Order: sequence, then C-alpha cells, then structure tokens
Amino acid sequence: MHDLVPITLLVGLFTWLIVRRYCSTQEKLQLAAIERGLLNLPAPAQHDGRRTAWVLIALGAGFGVAAHVTLSLSPEVEVSPLAVSIWGLVPVLVGVALGEYHRRSRKEREAQGAAA
Repeated sequence: MHDLVPITLLVGLFTWLIVRRYCSTQEKLQLAAIERGLLNLPAPAQHDGRRTAWVLIALGAGFGVAAHVTLSLSPEVEVSPLAVSIWGLVPVLVGVALGEYHRRSRKEREAQGAAA
C-alpha cells in the first residue's frame, strides 16, 4: 500500500507538468493568432449589477427569516433569535448599496453610450 504513494506522486507530477506545458503552448498559439488577426475576440459582456443586488437582498432576507424562525421554534437555544437574524442585514445592505450604485452610475453609462 505504501509503495503506491511515490508512484502516485510521480504520476501526478508528470501529469501536472504535461498539462502546464500544453496550456502554455495553447496560450502562445492563441496570442500569435490574435496578433495576425486570425482570431477575433468577443466583445466583453456588460455586467448588470441589478441581478447581483437582488440576489444579495434575497439571500439576506432569507437568512434573517430562516434564522429567526429556526431559533424561535427551538426551546433549548439560549440566544435571542433576533440577535442571530440581524446578521441577515449584512447581505441586504450590500445588495441595496449595489442597487443604488447601479442606479446612480446609469447616467454615466448612458452619457458614454451617447458620446460613442
């Protein structure tokens, strides 16, 4: 059983070296193709911050409600349910901040789009 450990390590090392060499070669080929104009890169996708904001708001609200209900139903818990469920406000506030940032930066994005 212990004889397999060095063999496994060697096989893993050689596999890692081969994969690393392959990825490096592929990267060099892609860069050369881009320089020659043979490979077109897709335009970067526009990130919409509203989705992230809504996910964080839902996550925080769900955590707060779930923690409050779970601790309220458990009679042997010595911690106040409100003390734990208040931590759900952290992702809610981050989500609200992201939503507000998206709303305020919309004017800048529209101005850049009109100028282009």
